[in-house]
Amino acid sequence: SALSSRTFVFERNRLLNLTLHSHLLPKFAFHYKSQRQRETINNIIEAAILEADEKGVRVMSLGLMNNRDELNGCGEMYVQKHPKLKIKLVDG
Repeated sequence: SALSSRTFVFERNRLLNLTLHSHLLPKFAFHYKSQRQRETINNIIEAAILEADEKGVRVMSLGLMNNRDELNGCGEMYVQKHPKLKIKLVDG
């Protein structure tokens, strides 16, 4: 479904000139443990990273479930796949 195929903003905060967004990936813990879901989850995360990079976001944290070593090498997969990313990916 469309709801489960992309991230969405569930919280916005502003601190002085800094804007913070928290995006939610609509998946449950059992999805992350499923081999069949890994490619789907990685594609959603990758799309969110590329969209954020295009919008000029400077730093993105992948969060607890989205930076697992067996899922995407703690985010290293995206850095290797897109070496010209301007965004900094941090381990949540």
